[in-house]
Amino acid sequence: MLTKEELISGYIIDAIGRAEDRLGQKVFERSGERLEQRDDLARIFSIVDDFRSGRRQVRWLVLPGLRGVGKTTMLAQTFDRLKAMGVPKDDMLYLSLDDLQLRLGASLNDALTAYERKIGTAFESLRKDIFLFIDEAHFDPSWPQAVKSLYDRTENVFTIVTGSSALALSGNVDTARRALEIDVLPLSYREFLKLDKNANMPRDLSRRLGHLLFSSPDYDTLKNGLMEIETALSAVEIMIKPYSLGSYLRKGSLPYVLGIEDETTAMSLISSTIDRVLERDLLAQRQLDRPTLIKASNLLSYLAFGDRLSQQSLSTNLGINRVTLSAILGGLENADVIHRVMPYGPESTRLRRTPQYRFTSPAMRAAVLAQLGRLGSDNADYGLLLEDATVLAMRRASSDGNLRRFDFDPKASGADFVITRGDGSRMVLEVGFGRKGTKQALSTMKDVEAIYGLSVGRGSLRFDDEDMVAMVPREWLLLSC
Repeated sequence: MLTKEELISGYIIDAIGRAEDRLGQKVFERSGERLEQRDDLARIFSIVDDFRSGRRQVRWLVLPGLRGVGKTTMLAQTFDRLKAMGVPKDDMLYLSLDDLQLRLGASLNDALTAYERKIGTAFESLRKDIFLFIDEAHFDPSWPQAVKSLYDRTENVFTIVTGSSALALSGNVDTARRALEIDVLPLSYREFLKLDKNANMPRDLSRRLGHLLFSSPDYDTLKNGLMEIETALSAVEIMIKPYSLGSYLRKGSLPYVLGIEDETTAMSLISSTIDRVLERDLLAQRQLDRPTLIKASNLLSYLAFGDRLSQQSLSTNLGINRVTLSAILGGLENADVIHRVMPYGPESTRLRRTPQYRFTSPAMRAAVLAQLGRLGSDNADYGLLLEDATVLAMRRASSDGNLRRFDFDPKASGADFVITRGDGSRMVLEVGFGRKGTKQALSTMKDVEAIYGLSVGRGSLRFDDEDMVAMVPREWLLLSC
């Protein structure tokens, strides 16, 4: 009978032999063409190129994100690029810790020890570069220690680790100072249009638009800047198919359903992804048991219908206590299914108020609504999807440095969001799927002393100079990142 050590060694040899075929499926379309690349991939390629050139300040990347946003595809595209550049297949190891745990009950450290035997030399004695692709790392709670130990033993290994957003390193000083973390978010509207071969908006134009919307020093700069680029943006809009925005909101933020034209099939696949997150990723966190996961599914149904829900009402409707509710919400946040938005106000007040929970991907809210028979053409439902997409856009704007923080206005008659910029000044954002005026934006602007407001909805670019509110097409907001 084979020992566990021998089984793991055989698994590693098989993993090396199958990696090219396994990952190659995620690099090419059915037509044989290479898949379009996401924006984050250019940054990853640049860091890998630096490593191969001897600049080794960064040799450990962590890519956390929601299941289905394309992390494994990005690993595959990096693997394929290195192969094309002549890196031998024995010098690249792809491991899915989900599969490793399921098949052998083995840890990442066990696999690395077996790989060390396979290459015939200790990591400390390496005279060549090795590339490790570690997928679904959250299934092994000891993965940070294994990679940290490897990082400290040699400078000749480059490691990319992917997994759920619970991989975030903010609480782990030892790993945080060694690894570079790049959050992999669902597709932006601009990325969706590019990957769907619909329209290609220049990245420079997108960056300029984002800077104008979120970082203009005053209303006049915002207005003049938007008027200057209106012609260029209109030219992009002409190329966009009429149904694209609705398609993006329903399914387009998740790349694995882009090529599926049948809406019912796409929604079914997204629902299956949600089930997989609940059944596997949340269980992997070791905080929730199976009966509680049923409540997590119920909770997503309640959240899909609206955002201004108190934790007391959720506890009552779900038949669970506040502690269990907090554990479920925390698990869904760690898996990046939902994203918490805090109320605007002093810290002492913010912490006492109930936050809003937006779906990280509008497609996931759409799938839940579709299961409940509620995804029709109703502007209110699409308004919720658009608000999810807006939060996604603002998370991207935060990473671009255009804003420091965004909160919601707890006043029911106010705007959707209060945005705090890098210099501490504030602007206000109101979002709706239909045509919007200035009333809600103006109400919040007076309360928070905002320097200008944005009212985003259906229609063309308009301005209210007296109230200092720009009425911006909803597509423009989503194209700004």
